[in-house]
Amino acid sequence: MTLICSWLVALACCVAIGFSVLPNAGARPGSRRPHKHAKAKRAKAKRGRHKKQARRGKSAKKRRKSGTKRRKVAKRGRSKKHKKQATRRGKRKTKLRVARRAPKRSRHYRKRMNKRCKRKPRTKACRKWSKEKKLAAKDRARRKLARKCRKRKYRKSRQCKRLRTALRREAKARAICGVRRARARRRDTVHRMARRYKLSVSAFRSYNRLSSRSRRLRRGRRYIVYRSPFHNMKLSGGVLLERVDGVVHLQRPARGWGKPLLVNALRSAAEAVQRAYPMRSWLIMGDISKKGGGCLPPHKSHRGGLDVDIGYYYLGGKQRGWLDHASTRELDPDRTWLYLATLLRTGAVQYAFIDYGLQAPLYAAALRDGRTPEQLRSVFQYPRPKSHAKVGIIRHLQGHADHIHLRMRCLSPSCGLDETTAQRIVRAVATRRGAPVREGRRRARRPRAKTMQRTLPTY
Repeated sequence: MTLICSWLVALACCVAIGFSVLPNAGARPGSRRPHKHAKAKRAKAKRGRHKKQARRGKSAKKRRKSGTKRRKVAKRGRSKKHKKQATRRGKRKTKLRVARRAPKRSRHYRKRMNKRCKRKPRTKACRKWSKEKKLAAKDRARRKLARKCRKRKYRKSRQCKRLRTALRREAKARAICGVRRARARRRDTVHRMARRYKLSVSAFRSYNRLSSRSRRLRRGRRYIVYRSPFHNMKLSGGVLLERVDGVVHLQRPARGWGKPLLVNALRSAAEAVQRAYPMRSWLIMGDISKKGGGCLPPHKSHRGGLDVDIGYYYLGGKQRGWLDHASTRELDPDRTWLYLATLLRTGAVQYAFIDYGLQAPLYAAALRDGRTPEQLRSVFQYPRPKSHAKVGIIRHLQGHADHIHLRMRCLSPSCGLDETTAQRIVRAVATRRGAPVREGRRRARRPRAKTMQRTLPTY
């Protein structure tokens, strides 16, 4: 028995000596030796986690307390500073969305074009590519600035204010050009969104190509809520209204494209007026349409080459180089009426927008020219009140004290000026009855007509 016990003690001693000598004895094959400070590291990490959790809990408590304090202060109205902070934090952050103006190109395309334009930089494609690159660089700079302007400390800087105004202008231009979109809210339906933007349900569905079965809208998705009546209008077969020295001058020649009927009628009528009243100031013409038509900001119309902004004829020898505001003292009513009368003889004028304050001297000039009040009833809105805006060819519209907005309609499929209408323009000037106003006279007196004594107001 004693022998067995001694053998067991000796075996235990050997095992203990082996473990002390061999560092990885008793470990599984392939396992690494445990780190010297592993236990201490684990304890440290545990303490760190506890500290972090404790810190989070404290900050959350602080936030809750400060939030309740702000709400109480805002309700009581004790401190203006706290009130401002509460309103600022309650508001949503306005995101500056910068639209991409340069087309998006792949990496392969950019690399190929850069390589190609190193050899032949003066080709048409390379010049276009250089413009694209400049525009893309500007876009990148604007996006970078927009990211900067989202931070509170930079919001009131000059750069950020300029960017905001530029983006607002672009958004207005896009809205003018025919389409305005809005995001659907939570639980929005077709009927609810159409009612919010004062649209009929059928119009909303046609704008967004929705079927009659669709009712629920996807939250956050943008839907079309406005479309211009001139949407997708183009100009085909356009002619440029060229400058005629001493007769017609264009304010912006690049925007002087229109249908042959309109362009030829405007030129021939101006030449006829200049022959009747020589050595006077000539006519300034505003925008008609751009080449090929389409949207022309800031105008809502001027897309198909049938709308034009015509300047007024002025008294005195001073010549204007742009569309200038015309008062009743500066306006030359006889020449302006003669020009309108020649255009009305074509039978193609749909309407002409003129400020209501300038319609009275033009009406008096028409009476001096031999027209009767019965004839002028279908031409002028005046002497009816200002609220009767949809009566007559010459109508009132706000913002037309510096120019006449005239719209024509095509009389033939080619929309050209035929010989008979051209002869009518010449006859209108040749058969006029009234005498022109002298240079010294500022205001034209109204002739007393027995039939219109009650209805004609004094001016």
